[in-house]
Amino acid sequence: MTTTIVRINKLSAERTKLYGLTSNGRSKDPGMRQRIGEMGRELEQLWEQRRQERAGRRDGIDLLIEHEYAALYGTGFEEAAVPLLVAATEDEPAVVAA
Repeated sequence: MTTTIVRINKLSAERTKLYGLTSNGRSKDPGMRQRIGEMGRELEQLWEQRRQERAGRRDGIDLLIEHEYAALYGTGFEEAAVPLLVAATEDEPAVVAA
């Protein structure tokens, strides 16, 4: 499995090569221009995916935070509103600050 940036680099290099072939007139294949357009659209999607990865939105930091939050506070609002229990000894009652 290749990473997003590796795919971006490979696709960009291929597109640059095709640009060179079509702009110099060395290729008369009309499908090349169509392929260049497809590559451009794919690159746009890949760059958006890369931005999301760098921002931590794709199976990254947000997912870790979500799991930790659920482990600490529960998954629903009602679970988060209930204060956590405070340990106390028999001799000394627990003090809870509001």
